[in-house]
Amino acid sequence: MHLAYAEEIPNSIKNKISSWVSNQRADDFSDAMTSLSNLEILKAKITSKQNIYSLPNYGETTFIKISGKTGEHGEAKYVSLAVVDPDGAKSEYTIPVLESGTYYTMIPLTHNSPKGTYTITAQYEGKRLPESYFYVEYPNAIIPSWVARVAKWWLEEKITDEDFLAGISSPN
Repeated sequence: MHLAYAEEIPNSIKNKISSWVSNQRADDFSDAMTSLSNLEILKAKITSKQNIYSLPNYGETTFIKISGKTGEHGEAKYVSLAVVDPDGAKSEYTIPVLESGTYYTMIPLTHNSPKGTYTITAQYEGKRLPESYFYVEYPNAIIPSWVARVAKWWLEEKITDEDFLAGISSPN
């Protein structure tokens, strides 16, 4: 995750994180991270739980559906799609566009795919289409224990909002 300029974290988000620290409910933490992203306090670009995927088990593959619309109807053409993973590796695809203007493809996710935010860009006839994102996390939302310690220090006001945001961000 990348930090935005530090802002005060709203009480509603602090309450979710407090609930997570108390009960260790991963959903509360995920909800808080989504809210921080939506407010652009964390630039992880997580827009909803629908955009969050868990890494599959060892030896398994999960396919993530990427779809969109070109805004044009008629002759079937192609969209150039690029998926950039959290490590900066880029995968490129050429996807057929249906006469309705829609396109979709499936991309593989394996147990050793990097966790974090994936950015999807598409181009159609030289025009860039809107970016989209998805987020990959560990199975069953395993959140490292050190994150809980950082959150607890923050809730006890032993560290600042800025220190908290820096402490929960990945080293990428």
